Amino acid sequence: MPETPKSSKGASTRSKASSAGKTPSKTKEVSVFDAEGLMNRVRACLAAQSFDQAESLCLELLKGLEQIAAPSRVQHSLKAQALQELGAICMQLNRPAQALEAWELSAGIWETLELGAELAHAVEQMSALYLRENRLDDAIEGFRRAAQLRMRDGAGTQAALDWLDLAICLAEAGEHRAAIRHITQGLHQIQEQDGWSNRISARRKAAEAYKAMGKESEYLEHLEILSHLQTRWNEELQSATASLTAGTQAHASGQNPGMMSYDEAIGLFTAKASHDMKEPLRMIGSFCALLQRQHGHLLDESGLEYLEIIADANDRMNALLAKLLDYTRVGSSAMSQEQVDLMDSVTVATYSMRSALDKREALVEALSLPRVTGESGIWQMLIMELMDNSLKFNQSSKPIIRIEGRQEAGRTIVAVQDNGIGIPKPHRAEVFELFRRLHPRSAYRGSGIGLAIVEKIAHTLGGQCRVNDSPLGGCAIEVELPSA
Repeated sequence: MPETPKSSKGASTRSKASSAGKTPSKTKEVSVFDAEGLMNRVRACLAAQSFDQAESLCLELLKGLEQIAAPSRVQHSLKAQALQELGAICMQLNRPAQALEAWELSAGIWETLELGAELAHAVEQMSALYLRENRLDDAIEGFRRAAQLRMRDGAGTQAALDWLDLAICLAEAGEHRAAIRHITQGLHQIQEQDGWSNRISARRKAAEAYKAMGKESEYLEHLEILSHLQTRWNEELQSATASLTAGTQAHASGQNPGMMSYDEAIGLFTAKASHDMKEPLRMIGSFCALLQRQHGHLLDESGLEYLEIIADANDRMNALLAKLLDYTRVGSSAMSQEQVDLMDSVTVATYSMRSALDKREALVEALSLPRVTGESGIWQMLIMELMDNSLKFNQSSKPIIRIEGRQEAGRTIVAVQDNGIGIPKPHRAEVFELFRRLHPRSAYRGSGIGLAIVEKIAHTLGGQCRVNDSPLGGCAIEVELPSA
């Protein structure tokens, strides 16, 4: 196995990462997309403050990446990301020494890959820990290096914040003249257009540095400026919130009948945005294909892998825009009320999905389908989205999709059942939310919009959706509507 990138202290990624916690007993080599999925799961665990689980996933990812005989640049980058997240997790678990080891290793990889912004971020994390541990010489050196890296990368605002952190370290070390020089330098670089958050953060750091120097008058002066900035920011937020609330209430009460409805405005915006965004996406896709066709022989394995990632992201963005447009179109105009034979809708949907169904050798069953009221196109969309969901979340070698209808207490219920992975009861309501995904994209394809479209169609038709268990072993998504 080739030697993994090392930090300046020369410790290998394997030995350091393993010391941060228990390693899983079984590990397999992971692909780029598997690794991205694991990273998404790590971040989700961090957001949920499940630090032990996040640590376990980080270690699983690092072990999997180390099984690769000749890791690509992308895989080295993923390893560095995992190490940075591992460091953050160790800090949450109050293990600063292991956090520092992980960050030093990530910095070594970023330096090898010559990625300045990522290296600067790792150095900033290490320097903040040095300051916390009162290792002032290391903190001073670190923040100075981070600021220089940020300046070289053109990130003047972040460099200014690093200069101010450096000023705090110098003040703590008793180097007051140098501290004041860096306070002046940092505040000079923060501009009006840098936004309230950065300006407030800069003043807070300056005040902290003056406090460390024992300069009470300058400390109080910066506290006053800080208070003024926070007040102005709050006033702007309150004004923006009040304007938004007033506009929403005007729409809801119909005070301005000449104005578009919320759904109409969103639909128009999405249509325009979709049209404008598809043009650059077409250019990206075309030039990716052209680059691969005419210059692919000049690219190494990593270069071809990058092209594949770009093309895949382009395809997913196109699919997302198409789905989003479908979502906004539902209910955006008056729907004709006609009698629709659901068997015809299932036939059209099955034909449209024939390639995906044939590839999976899926069986589609249609049982006792009633006639319903609405537009045939809307019903075809609903059936297709439900069939696609059943096929997508199905690990069976022979997927089964069963569509059936029944009458209950003056209501028509259309159910699509499958033998897929099912939906856990605690998550059955949230699957209808827009962009809600229960699984990482690396595990299952999709945009997180399909079932939101289904629910919006159901509401437009005067009905509702729910999820139940399926007698086939997966889930049954039911659409309940008033009888025709």
